[in-house]
Amino acid sequence: MKKSIVLLMAVIIVAVSLNSCSEDDSPTNGSIDIVDYFPMEQNSWWKYENHVLDTADQKPIGDAEYDSVAVTNEDVDKLGKTAYEFTTWDIVDGKAQDPIKDYFYMEGDQLYAFSDLISRQLDLGTSLPIPIEIDDRWVKIADPNEGSWEIFEQKMEGVPIDLGVPTSFTGDFKITGNKKETATDIAENNVTTQRYEILFVIKGIADAGVLGSYDLLIEARYSVWFAEGIGIVKTELKPFKAVIKPPIGNPIEMPFEGAQSVLKDHNVPQAVQ
Repeated sequence: MKKSIVLLMAVIIVAVSLNSCSEDDSPTNGSIDIVDYFPMEQNSWWKYENHVLDTADQKPIGDAEYDSVAVTNEDVDKLGKTAYEFTTWDIVDGKAQDPIKDYFYMEGDQLYAFSDLISRQLDLGTSLPIPIEIDDRWVKIADPNEGSWEIFEQKMEGVPIDLGVPTSFTGDFKITGNKKETATDIAENNVTTQRYEILFVIKGIADAGVLGSYDLLIEARYSVWFAEGIGIVKTELKPFKAVIKPPIGNPIEMPFEGAQSVLKDHNVPQAVQ
């Protein structure tokens, strides 16, 4: 699994949580404290075991990989904003290496992530044939005052893609989210978890020149489970397909492997017991 994917999913889940609560004006519910679901207290850390999921039976394949995430700074100036710094390390032979730093900040009820985090993760944990780039900027992840939850949208015009022959793509890329069920059999100690599903959609026309134009659709679904006072306990990208529909004949399917990350250990100061 790609480094920092857990962080991106954690930010998204907090975004949905904030939106869900804002739609209920009942004074008995109170407001969600962001620290409960995406702890930002310095020295908080999480360790995850990561697996690739096979395209055929969706079961883990290959050796497990490990990474560790920690809050390493609470006061970083980034493009004029005071941000929290999170650092992710690969764990190899028990040693942390290859650190990557990511940044988040709150503005009122709105949650923002620095764009380089999202840019690294737009391959959905694997290699997609379409390059998607975001310049350096703050990206709003959630606004509880909006009725719908849209994370990101980008229109593409004549973008070169890799489908085995020279091809250009024109279409849209969107990320949206949905709240799902609660469960007690996902994390250790039977803690109650809430699942959210993040939907990535790439849809448009692939133009292969003399070979013609094709409808292209990629839909990938991430499931994310979090527990109050802990944070993210599991993420899972199910194996998915790029579906190419030629003008004549049957659709062509390009399979992509999935990915799974499971929390193995954590330390969160002031965690809810």
